[in-house]
Amino acid sequence: KELKQTTSNLEPAFRDFGIYMKRETATQFQKEVDPSGKPWEPLKPSTIARKKTPFKLRETLFMFNAVYYKADKSSFEFGIKDPKYQFHHFGTSKMSARVVVGITNERRKRLNQFVVAQIRRVKSKRKQESSR
Repeated sequence: KELKQTTSNLEPAFRDFGIYMKRETATQFQKEVDPSGKPWEPLKPSTIARKKTPFKLRETLFMFNAVYYKADKSSFEFGIKDPKYQFHHFGTSKMSARVVVGITNERRKRLNQFVVAQIRRVKSKRKQESSR
């Protein structure tokens, strides 16, 4: 019962995780790597010839700026609100996959740390309130 009450609002933990994930994803774009740190496939010469910049997935910055998260008291959502991202995530017959969104073991650990910190904050607050 106490655990259920303590975890009834995980929005602060999910919000902290969302901020962390946005920062991690920005780093991935800059380093041009997938969530595990594996470099994205090189661009094809024909792609390089028509691009205005040498950067992968950052020609217009639309995809980079479309990274989002939603957090509420019982759920968390993270992704990229760019319809073209699905083609980059899975690749196509003409284009290699370049994964941006993903959960690694390290990211799971970070989420757990945020949740545990939130539980401790709630328990501490309740303890202070009951001692008044």
